[in-house]
Amino acid sequence: MHQKPFKQAVLFRSLSVPVYVGWTLQKNPRPYPLAYHPEYEFQFIKSGQGAYYLQGKKWRFKSRQLIIIHPNQIHGFIPRTGSWLEKGQVLFQSRWLNETSRSLGISRNFPPLLNLTESHAASIENIVNRLADEISRREKGWEAMTRELLYEFLLFVKRAKDHPAEAEPENRLFTLLRDYIETKFADPQCNATWIAKRFGYSLPYLSSLFKETSGVGIKQYLVQHRIIAARQLFEKEPMLKVEEVGKRIGFLHYRTFIRDFVACTGMLPSVYRKKCHGRYRK
Repeated sequence: MHQKPFKQAVLFRSLSVPVYVGWTLQKNPRPYPLAYHPEYEFQFIKSGQGAYYLQGKKWRFKSRQLIIIHPNQIHGFIPRTGSWLEKGQVLFQSRWLNETSRSLGISRNFPPLLNLTESHAASIENIVNRLADEISRREKGWEAMTRELLYEFLLFVKRAKDHPAEAEPENRLFTLLRDYIETKFADPQCNATWIAKRFGYSLPYLSSLFKETSGVGIKQYLVQHRIIAARQLFEKEPMLKVEEVGKRIGFLHYRTFIRDFVACTGMLPSVYRKKCHGRYRK
């Protein structure tokens, strides 16, 4: 894998207002490995186009749309070549959002992609800007002001829920292969070449199919799915040894597991395990 390490750590400035807000402006943004994190993530697309891989489907987005990623939902970003992308990002600690949405009477079954009216898009952009300013300046009363802005943000999301966007039609072959990988990934014999032979397709064709739908080729998809499974094992059973986790998710060679884990997460599996062990002891 020839990708820069992708780090998913989210740092909140305040435990009483556990939210991260930021803006991104990029030309020719790069794809990143399949990811997941425990926070709710909202991405307001101010301008630009691209796609996200969510719920096993491809969702094309454009200006004035809102992408919603649920906690621990596997997702991937598929950029559009030669384009600019400007977006605002808001991440909530899941427990805080659950409690807040309950108090506001908002259901949390948010669709993955919402269309915004011109007026709603302008309001959400204003809220994201004000949130970023409050969190950056941290002036007197900033936490109370931030909470009020977050309430307003969630109420606009509630309004937008009536205007969901549709995913691209599913490719039956991709769905079949995706489900097969998710069932068989722990088998050490399961690799991209073996899958191509089993289903009677060339490896380049399957790699192209996976890259078109998920943003990564079939080999990378399998590796990244295994690394996500490893992270989930560390989080669930932090006492497991690193080598044992590698074997459980289908890696024959310890060094290969270490290399791929670092490529996908930016840290050694032993460090990730230690973090999980620390949370477990608390």
